[in-house]
Amino acid sequence: MLSFEALPKDLSEKYANAFGRAEPNFFPTLPEPVGRFTFDIFSPCTTLKAIIGPSLYKKLMYAICFSIFLIVSIFVGYYVFTTYLGVKAASLWYLISD
Repeated sequence: MLSFEALPKDLSEKYANAFGRAEPNFFPTLPEPVGRFTFDIFSPCTTLKAIIGPSLYKKLMYAICFSIFLIVSIFVGYYVFTTYLGVKAASLWYLISD
């Protein structure tokens, strides 16, 4: 927020303020801002949550976890299925060759 006031010279000298929230800070008193965005290179998830909001962040994390689970399941399933088929083919070959 920003505001401007036109004051007579004697009042402006009486109520002299510094820049921003620096001292003296009394006319009007400027509080510290709340909800300011913070960037932390060591916590990218917190930064992402601040950028996109908690609701979308939650949905995105669910989608990422589901995608990882799906990819791992596909790779593991491929090796398990091919091993199963190999064992079945070998046992069938063993029965036929006797």
